[in-house]
Amino acid sequence: MKKAFLVMLALVLCYSCKEQAQQQPGLKIEDGFYEVLYIDSTGAVETKKPGQALLGLDTVFNTGDRRQVIIDVSDYVPLEMEGDPKKEQQTDAKKLLSVTLSKNATEKMRRFTATRVMKHVAIVIDGKVITMHKVREAINGPGLQITRCDDNACEYLFVKMKQQ
Repeated sequence: MKKAFLVMLALVLCYSCKEQAQQQPGLKIEDGFYEVLYIDSTGAVETKKPGQALLGLDTVFNTGDRRQVIIDVSDYVPLEMEGDPKKEQQTDAKKLLSVTLSKNATEKMRRFTATRVMKHVAIVIDGKVITMHKVREAINGPGLQITRCDDNACEYLFVKMKQQ
C-alpha cells in the first residue's frame, strides 16, 4: 500500500513538472502585472511566439476552471511594493485592495497602463494567474486599487502580496 502511494505521488509530480515544462520551457515568469493577450477555455491553445507565455489560472480559488491565459512577458510591471496591501470593503460585498508600488514599479506602471487602458491585465504570482482586471485609466502615482475581486480571490491575493 505504501509503495503504491509513493508511485502515485511520483506520477503526479512528474505529470505536474511535464505540464509546466511544456508550457514554459526555460522561462521564469516574475511576479507582477502582465497584459492579457488571449483567454482560452478550450485547453487546446499553445503559444510558441517569443515574448508570450501560456499560464493557467491558480486553482486555489478557481476550482475546476481550466482556462488558460496568454500573457505578454516582454513588458510587465514587477510586483514591488512599499509596505503591505490594505483591504477595504466595497458597498457590493466585494473587496478592494489598495497597493503602494515602489518607485521603480511606479514608473513602469505609468508607462504600462498608459498604453493599456480598457485592456485586461493579469496579476501573476508564483507562475500562475491569480486574478485578471481591466485597466480603467492610466495609473500615474504609486497607489493603485485592485477592485472587483470576489472574496476568495481578493483574500488570496492579499495574503500572497503580503508575503512579497
